[in-house]
Amino acid sequence: MKDEMLACFDAAGNSIHPHLRSKALKEPFPDYYHAVANIWVVDREGRILCSQRSKLVPANKLKWQSKFGGHVLAGNTFLENAIKELKEEAGLTATEADLILVSKNVNQSHKHFSENFMLLFDHVIHEVRFIDGETAAIKWMSFEEYMQDRQSNPGKWVNNLEPEAYKKIQKILKKGSLPSRHPSTSLWGQAAR
Repeated sequence: MKDEMLACFDAAGNSIHPHLRSKALKEPFPDYYHAVANIWVVDREGRILCSQRSKLVPANKLKWQSKFGGHVLAGNTFLENAIKELKEEAGLTATEADLILVSKNVNQSHKHFSENFMLLFDHVIHEVRFIDGETAAIKWMSFEEYMQDRQSNPGKWVNNLEPEAYKKIQKILKKGSLPSRHPSTSLWGQAAR
């Protein structure tokens, strides 16, 4: 993984000068914060598109996660970074209008601010090409299936979807005024129908 410059903030959330990934993520963590953009891909039934991290990633090799995402690069917004991560990790092309902000969080222990988005995706997945090699596999799971597997196999999962965030996703889905694409306009390129 390249040692890129990450967007960084003071404890109050004010932008400060960027720092190298190797410095911002080194334990013990520095006195400044970095940024993370996460995206939950869901369908109208509320299923979550879960992904397995590849053996090529530096951390959490072959573990499953409920979201796509990553550290926000210097000069990018959370939203811009979310779009970039979807493309790299899932081969998914989305626009700013496609993503809905679900929550904002501060993780004190890992010194990061996060913005968490959802993307409505109502297509059947036949074949997916993972662009950056960070994703090994994907599968749809209901929230109940996800929680049951996560509780039965806690060492198998990272980057979890907590019940409070899922309730917000359900509330957004119930409103029904979500950006969605016609099946002939595939977000996955050739991968979905």
